[in-house]
Amino acid sequence: MKEQEIFKMLFNKEQQAITLLLSQYGGMFAHIVRNTGIINQEDVEECISDIVYKIWKRAKKFNKEKASFSTFITLIARGCAIDYVRKHKKHWQVLSLDIENSVILSEEDISIDYQVIVDKINILDPPDDQILYQKYIIGEEVAYIAKSLGISIDNVYKRISRAKKMLQVHLTKEGIL
Repeated sequence: MKEQEIFKMLFNKEQQAITLLLSQYGGMFAHIVRNTGIINQEDVEECISDIVYKIWKRAKKFNKEKASFSTFITLIARGCAIDYVRKHKKHWQVLSLDIENSVILSEEDISIDYQVIVDKINILDPPDDQILYQKYIIGEEVAYIAKSLGISIDNVYKRISRAKKMLQVHLTKEGIL
């Protein structure tokens, strides 16, 4: 089903639009949610439910002159996921470092305390700390990070590689790994 048809159904508050929205974009929502650090399946589902609810409530605010429908719902999904992390991070004990199928520190799936990772990232020198935070905590794309910092994409990848090695040294030195 086309975006326009789903949008019209959402705009008219037709219940079937929710099912169609989830079948068409559910995978994308799950990807966005997991990239913000939410790993528990129940939390992922709850966050996706929040996303669908906000899209349902904001459908009448959509302006096709400003953005496409997919961009509109992607921005809502991203905002909801980040809000969910902020709201619930005090209750979470671990954050998986296996994000986007690329392991930060080693070949095995490592889970350690979320706040420890954030603290260790903050120890790194700028802009490495900012790059790791944007990439692995917020889930931003490398191209966006490069543009926001005014450096090349290749430079961002090199800095990520070096910063991951330094982060591993810090975590090993303190006996966390």
